[in-house]
Amino acid sequence: MDKPHEYQAIEWVKISRSDKIFHSLIEVQDSLKSKNIKINIISYFAEWCTNCHYEALTLRDLYQEFSTFAIKMTLVMNYSDKKKSRDFVELYDLKMNILFGELNSKQESKLDQLIFTQFRRMSDDLRKWGTPFHIIILNGNIEKIGIVKGEFIIKEIKGFLTDKLIT
Repeated sequence: MDKPHEYQAIEWVKISRSDKIFHSLIEVQDSLKSKNIKINIISYFAEWCTNCHYEALTLRDLYQEFSTFAIKMTLVMNYSDKKKSRDFVELYDLKMNILFGELNSKQESKLDQLIFTQFRRMSDDLRKWGTPFHIIILNGNIEKIGIVKGEFIIKEIKGFLTDKLIT
């Protein structure tokens, strides 16, 4: 893998309670129902995405370090068939909740129809496929969520999780 990293800071954005696109994203509604959870992280990946391969190691390490605290982490595998997605998850030993996205192949003709694409564009994510992409929901509050349009800055996400979950 020789593609450069796509490190991005957490961007805190306001979401309207009536935002149907956000509420229709895979896993958002279930995240909001989780009791005793301080932080929900929903990560969108594609198995063919080089930056997702880089980020899988970070996600695995974050899950191992913080999963005993009040955190829920979900990985949504998008744009490839379930077998390839399962192989990706197994390769990186990802133990968090795994879901499959809206599209099970890399079909550019359907990209604009996806709820995920519509949400990313509303969030000014100009990347074509938009993976990796993370949503952070703190204390079930969806009026202000964190989004990361690329890979986590490890020091930033670890500091954030430590501050909110441990201290």
